Amino acid sequence: MPTAAEQMTEIPMMTKLDEEARQAPQTAAAAPLLPIPKVDIAVFCQSEEVREAIGTAAIDRRMARATVAVKAGGIKEAAALYGGVTSPNLVVVESDEGEARLMAALETLAMECVTGTKVIVIGRSNDVGLYKKLLDAGVSDYLVTPLEPMDFVAAVHRCFRHSTEEKLGRIVAFVGAKGGTGSSTLAHNVAYAMSKRVDADVLLADLDLQSGTLGLNFDIEAKHGMVDVLQSPDRLDDVLLRRLAVSYTDRLHLLPATTDLDKFINLREEDVDHLLDVARSSSWHVVVDLPYALTQWTRKILLEADEIVITATPDLAGMRNARSLVDFLRKARPNDPPPRLVLNKVGTPKLQEIKPKDFLAAVGLEESVSFAFDPSLFGAAANNGRLVIESAPDSKAGKAIVSLAWRVGGTRERRTRVKGMKALLQQVFKRGKPKAPSVLRKKAGELKTSEAGASAVEFALIAPVLALGLVATADIGLAIHERMTIDHVLRAGAQAAMADPGAVQVQKVLVSTLAQSPGLASTTLPEVKRYCACPENADVAPEAAPQCGTVPCANAKPQFVYYRLEASKSYRPMSLPAVLPTFDLGSSMQVQVQ
Repeated sequence: MPTAAEQMTEIPMMTKLDEEARQAPQTAAAAPLLPIPKVDIAVFCQSEEVREAIGTAAIDRRMARATVAVKAGGIKEAAALYGGVTSPNLVVVESDEGEARLMAALETLAMECVTGTKVIVIGRSNDVGLYKKLLDAGVSDYLVTPLEPMDFVAAVHRCFRHSTEEKLGRIVAFVGAKGGTGSSTLAHNVAYAMSKRVDADVLLADLDLQSGTLGLNFDIEAKHGMVDVLQSPDRLDDVLLRRLAVSYTDRLHLLPATTDLDKFINLREEDVDHLLDVARSSSWHVVVDLPYALTQWTRKILLEADEIVITATPDLAGMRNARSLVDFLRKARPNDPPPRLVLNKVGTPKLQEIKPKDFLAAVGLEESVSFAFDPSLFGAAANNGRLVIESAPDSKAGKAIVSLAWRVGGTRERRTRVKGMKALLQQVFKRGKPKAPSVLRKKAGELKTSEAGASAVEFALIAPVLALGLVATADIGLAIHERMTIDHVLRAGAQAAMADPGAVQVQKVLVSTLAQSPGLASTTLPEVKRYCACPENADVAPEAAPQCGTVPCANAKPQFVYYRLEASKSYRPMSLPAVLPTFDLGSSMQVQVQ
């Protein structure tokens, strides 16, 4: 699939892929094997045939995290070894003994292994009764020779499979044979088509961290993206990933790359494993857009992917690089089907091209999908920030994208309209089939596991506390303002008292000043008191003070004249009484006149 500058339409695809897309309904494919967790496996072999099969299985990509140790011997040697050392997570033993001696040897081995150790037996007897007895005795699995490598991988997968892993989605990796092949645009369109066809969410991750085009092709501006996810991979979980991803549709979620050239991220293989596990933990299918430059972490993703799509242009450099990629993947993934090939920009004017048939023969593949150069179709989609699958779904390119999405998405059932007697028979027999879960039940299940609206619920819980806090803060501010106004009224009276005009005149000043403050209408002004006191007894109460000039002071000093001014007001808060009850605001001043 082309980029914005590489617009093109689809020409007829290879016969095999096109025929598969037109076939009648097919049976659902078996669920793909998931990566084996990080476990220790010890294999005791007696025959060279089993040893070779185990060696081939050990280099499979699904066994990359497991540590496999192959030893010579059988059950007797295993029991002798683990009598002195701790047994690993899984012990695989080959035995050609009869049923009675086999069961006795396994009993001895069980006495030497630690609790939790799993055991797989490889034998030559294809007996269902023996198989049932071994399972009843606690053996995890029984394999019959001749042993196929993938049968061993599947048996190990069954030993360490959890029920939650059944929900894990597929990983589809898109990589270009060189720069400018249009691998990114192909990945974006296929991810959108997958989200419309599969019954699971699709996460589109742009791992071309410095020159990714996901944001341009989908016409989005995201505050967060892959850089935020990869900067702290240890903190990444399903909830954080859902919050960082941009929801383009109900089923399609985007993680665009940024164009900040100042940020460099060096990923470890453990970080890549964690990222892929988290992305698939909620049944998400993951479509990964990889840069064409092969690094340690991009190589890790290619080895972990369930499907790999290589995009190349039909020229010599594209053929050379595509062949190198195919040879590398065949050696690294010997038990997986070969990658899918997309030939892009076929029929570009004034360009010498390699014919698709010759290209396939050179890279060693049997089929491919071809797209022809068409600037008008893809140019209009790119300029409008839309996908080809959105703007022209009925075009040849759109149909080819849907067909490819159907294949890489793991969907084997393709419904076609059947006519005539066959359709009538299907309708009759369909009545006896159990009905699928209702839409309401399915929606209820989605709501049960959905994290959407969590922030709104948290805000709703804390909003009442915030509202009461704001009202209480406003109450305190108004109370302080009224107290300052009371002090202003008393200061005006104090200035008048300095001239000793008498208590009545000072009282008038207080009343007049108070009248100019409408917010203090309910303020109480007690009567101004004028009294005399000696300097050494200045704190005497006005009621207990002697009349002026009647009591001599020490050292024959004259008495001082004092004025006592007071004001008070009851403040009723706006908030609930339980938060801030009614309280009194009061102030007083004592003025000394020489």
